[in-house]
Amino acid sequence: MSKLKIALGQMRIDDGRAPDNLQRIEAIIEEAGPAHDLIVLPETATSGFADRASVAAVAEPLTGPTVERLGALASRHSCVIAIGLPELSGDDLFNTAAVIGPGGLLMAYRKTHLWRDDLAIFRPGSEVTVADADAGGYRLGALICYDVEFPEPARLAAARGADVIALSNGNMDPYGEVHRRAVAVRAQENQLFLAVANRVGDGKGMSFAGGSMVAGPDGGTLLEMGTEEGIGSVEIDLNRVGLSRRDYCYLDERRFRVEGDAAVNPGA
Repeated sequence: MSKLKIALGQMRIDDGRAPDNLQRIEAIIEEAGPAHDLIVLPETATSGFADRASVAAVAEPLTGPTVERLGALASRHSCVIAIGLPELSGDDLFNTAAVIGPGGLLMAYRKTHLWRDDLAIFRPGSEVTVADADAGGYRLGALICYDVEFPEPARLAAARGADVIALSNGNMDPYGEVHRRAVAVRAQENQLFLAVANRVGDGKGMSFAGGSMVAGPDGGTLLEMGTEEGIGSVEIDLNRVGLSRRDYCYLDERRFRVEGDAAVNPGA
């Protein structure tokens, strides 16, 4: 597959009201699924994150019914879904991005860089992972919101072979422009595609910034949404990743390694 059709589900999330949020999520997937290969949805799309009690009330293990329901939708539409949700693991809660394909869960990424409001709710993750996107012929990484403001998570995903990074976002005003710039830089410095789905509307005294977007390997904007709910759509050419690295490849020419890099740079 050289062409990849991406849908961004920019949606309003009602904190603590999982059934309502799941209804919106399923409507987005049903609408976008038949015509898209990859659907990206926001951070904690099923729950929001008003407080620990409301998140804990709806959090599930990754073997739970929500991932199972989303897996059935991915199978029905032969697509991959990247979605942020609260993960329950033992007594711990993680802010997780689940990547789900027709065969079920492909991978899960636990947010490594927690925003200050996350700290009272979630434990941080410690690993950046990348998955083969089923039969799509590309490798997909996943990050969450504040992660994009740091160079290292995206660099580790690129070093592990990601062609595309799905960013499940929950970014609020006045930081919309901060993320717009950061997304372009992360895509350009790693020479890959970065697809971002953000939340809109109000919650917990905040106004969420929208602006869901896709940036290409040169940092250029291929799609950018406004501040209303909706589905953004773009087709990308995965060959651009290799072409962008043909004359110079930052991954090959960098001299410094980041923490966690030993797995992809033995002897570093």
